[in-house]
Amino acid sequence: MAYHDYWTNGGGHNPLTHRPIINPNIPAPPETGTLAARPRGVLVIDDNADIRQVLRIGLHHYGFAVWLAGDGPEAVEVYRAHRPAIDLVLLDVRMPGWDGPTTLAALRDLDPHVRVCFMTGNSGRYREEDLLGLGARAVFQKPFHLDELAEELARLATPTPPADPYTMMW
Repeated sequence: MAYHDYWTNGGGHNPLTHRPIINPNIPAPPETGTLAARPRGVLVIDDNADIRQVLRIGLHHYGFAVWLAGDGPEAVEVYRAHRPAIDLVLLDVRMPGWDGPTTLAALRDLDPHVRVCFMTGNSGRYREEDLLGLGARAVFQKPFHLDELAEELARLATPTPPADPYTMMW
């Protein structure tokens, strides 16, 4: 089965029940309508090599620059090496060794403002509210539609402009 079929057909599940949970405490970026000077960069962290490759191919198709890591320590090294080009991290919740929240803490040691979205087929002991409470921008339930994932990642990877100090004074 092609990668597009698995993700768009839900891998045998009803994909309509798997919509992302968006963190309401993170402001949405403004709609710009202009193309970025460079492709949006995403670091995909998942212990499953097949999922990493599907997301690499699919997100590249939607115009992303994609970096891959199979675990938390590798993710820290990749993020350290490519931090200026990575706009968003897509992080699996359950992985051997460092799980998603542990990996997020290590990434935050490098960059307190790292933008992270979690993805999971089974979040285990973590509830979606817990993951959002860690500062995640969204939680995506596997399986997901690749086109919807790409659209949401593009929106979440768009920088939010700094607040206007003049309007904050009033």
